[in-house]
Amino acid sequence: GPHNRPKEILRDVHQNGAEITSLKFSYDGHNFVTRSMDDTMKLFDIRNLRQPLAAFDNLPNFGHSSVVFSPDDHLIVTGTS
Repeated sequence: GPHNRPKEILRDVHQNGAEITSLKFSYDGHNFVTRSMDDTMKLFDIRNLRQPLAAFDNLPNFGHSSVVFSPDDHLIVTGTS
């Protein structure tokens, strides 16, 4: 039909009701990272979405913290607020 459905849907990645303030894809397109109001940052491999590759917590976020990959994809940078 004329409608496309997503291949994958991620649910419960972050706490229920916690807004995701940033989502960035790596330059190579294999990974993405999310930053959320639940004070976490999570790294995923787009080829295997069952669980995060890494999760970082205790990162205070009051609504505007972003996340970015370094140009060589070796580092992920985020701030706390």
